[in-house]
Amino acid sequence: PPFIRLADAAPAHSPSASSLVTDPANIFPSGQETSLAASLAALQAKTNVAIHVVTRSATSAAPVMPAADPEGITVVVDTRNPNVLSFFPGRKAAERFSGDFWLELQSRFGNTFYVRDHGEDAAALGAIEAIRGCVESGKKCEYVPGIGGDQYLLTAASAALGGVIA
Repeated sequence: PPFIRLADAAPAHSPSASSLVTDPANIFPSGQETSLAASLAALQAKTNVAIHVVTRSATSAAPVMPAADPEGITVVVDTRNPNVLSFFPGRKAAERFSGDFWLELQSRFGNTFYVRDHGEDAAALGAIEAIRGCVESGKKCEYVPGIGGDQYLLTAASAALGGVIA
């Protein structure tokens, strides 16, 4: 799918620990960006999983930087797209999540309606919190936390039907 790609190898411009948040699109206020970077650094220290956040806009063409290591995950917030979220998990990180997890995460937080009502920063933070919860649990996540099994099936079916119609 276009919203998730496995990061096979570290590219020349891989994110480093000091660049957990790269925000050339300026979707995060500076205090929020600093807080997010500190929170992601604490998560990395606790779990050894680095979550990198990269933002892009029409005026900022920051390169998409796939996860630098097999455990890493890069969350891309691209304001040029109708659905602003994309994910680039490393191989080992991808094993912790089902393919449906990424689809539902993108559909729940990255869609036009959510972004219009809550903002691009809230879309990114909601997705990051869902990923964080799964990483901290140490278990494989089959679906995004916060909904029951019945709601999950309805959401997955709706997303699949929407993809067919589009």
